[in-house]
Amino acid sequence: MNMIKARTQVEDDYLSKPFGTVLHEYKRVVHGTDENELNEEATFVLCLADGKDELVAEYHGNVQKLALFFIETGDNPKPGMVLRICPAVISPPYQRAGHGKSMFQAVYDIASGTYESKL
Repeated sequence: MNMIKARTQVEDDYLSKPFGTVLHEYKRVVHGTDENELNEEATFVLCLADGKDELVAEYHGNVQKLALFFIETGDNPKPGMVLRICPAVISPPYQRAGHGKSMFQAVYDIASGTYESKL
């Protein structure tokens, strides 16, 4: 499968609608991969999803496999509803744009009850 077709498949399967409850939405400038591509603003969402949903479980399993390439201890986390801060995987095209900060802030906000009305 070529990269364009694979990317389109991922977008269709996982990126057309956010999983779970949208906790936070923010915008970032996405830089082109080469000098011929324009930088453009994109909207990102942070969601909290329940692993009981079949599509969420499938997505999590696929991301977990990917994490093995980026996180030294990314194997076999224990399932369950435990609030913990663990390594965050930000793929290279999105690094250095503040996504990690936004994710860790969301973890803090969940722990402090900021999203209680959404959960």
